[in-house]
Amino acid sequence: MDQSRTYQSLRKAMTRFTADYVAPTDFQPMLFGTELEILVKFTNAPIFDVQIHERYNQVAEYLSQQLTLAGIRHYKHESGQPADYTQWALTTDGSIPQDHAGGVFGFELVSPIQQNTRWPAWLDNYETMYLSLRQHFTLVDEKLCGTHVHVSPLSAHGWFDHFEALKRVAKAVIYFERCVDSLMPLNRLKVHYCRSNRYNPIFRGRSIQSVLEMIDSTGDPTALAHLMCSDGNDGSSHRYYRWNFTRLTDASVVDPIDPSDAAYTNSPKCHHAEHHQDPYANQRKGTIEFRQPPGSLSFAQAEEWSQFAVGFVVGAMACVTSDHESAVDMTRPADLNALQRILRVGVQAGQVDVGNLLAHIFDEKAQLPNGPFEKTEIDPAELPRLKAKRPVDDANDERFFLASFDGLLEDIDDAAA
Repeated sequence: MDQSRTYQSLRKAMTRFTADYVAPTDFQPMLFGTELEILVKFTNAPIFDVQIHERYNQVAEYLSQQLTLAGIRHYKHESGQPADYTQWALTTDGSIPQDHAGGVFGFELVSPIQQNTRWPAWLDNYETMYLSLRQHFTLVDEKLCGTHVHVSPLSAHGWFDHFEALKRVAKAVIYFERCVDSLMPLNRLKVHYCRSNRYNPIFRGRSIQSVLEMIDSTGDPTALAHLMCSDGNDGSSHRYYRWNFTRLTDASVVDPIDPSDAAYTNSPKCHHAEHHQDPYANQRKGTIEFRQPPGSLSFAQAEEWSQFAVGFVVGAMACVTSDHESAVDMTRPADLNALQRILRVGVQAGQVDVGNLLAHIFDEKAQLPNGPFEKTEIDPAELPRLKAKRPVDDANDERFFLASFDGLLEDIDDAAA
């Protein structure tokens, strides 16, 4: 992807390709948020005057100051601190390899809640933030960095109001997995943090039609989440899949997409009387999370992967049905052309046609062959980072993670035996 494109060029492209475009009126508006894992190299001499263990906090404070000067509303999120999704959050990520002695530091930037109908307004902060980052740091290309996008319908109970649509998205995730894999760097097919949904322990060995039938037979979002992100046949699940559905498995979970901005009046944080009788009152915050994209080294990449995730979800909601003009025939093999069609439908539903911009992701990409393409060995050098990759303030996720990590250690022991 061309990292030199600017916000102005995006606006020109939007104007050119939307001149005759009329936005549909019957689509479901979506909320989304983006988590940007970044690795920065800081060469400012004064930072090397302090002890190594103090440098991270010094750089974090400097980064925060520069974001403030650039006009980016944000806060430094600490463990146990309530989240505020009306502004950017600057936080740590122990899974990113770092070299504090050499001036290399890892951070995660979590966006405010966005709405897909407000493009390109939400791009403003993305561009300003990346301009500030590049002015004061060197962004390092690190294979373990990722771009994660959370998506949820703008409605009182989120996906629990749109279960049939959620099943269509899940089927699209399975059906198009190898197509999406074809767009990714090789390492994003093999990393432990975004495993294959199609070849999870329950689906592995089944035909794709059998898997799609299993999805259709699920009775609620929680059951579907366990199916899509299964950790085995005992009903457990974990979030380290290409598409993470586990935010729909626990009514008490606090999710990065909290529809509490001023535009959303039915906020989960509102304690109206009718909510006390609502069995889904806490589940409305559940999202699905696209975890597979690589780290974004530019605002254009962050924008494209955000549009890709939301466009895929909205396009799947519309096209995985027989009565849409761009309906997907899932009895036929998936291909990149079909994937582009549903993406175009999805981004158009957000009142803008940026299919030409998403096409950058498809440049010079060829379809990968079908079949599992997973990491079969664990590099011992990755173990410290795997151990550091602990979810914050989410006991259920941590239990799932620890179980998975214990399994990885057993695999290492077995391999060494």
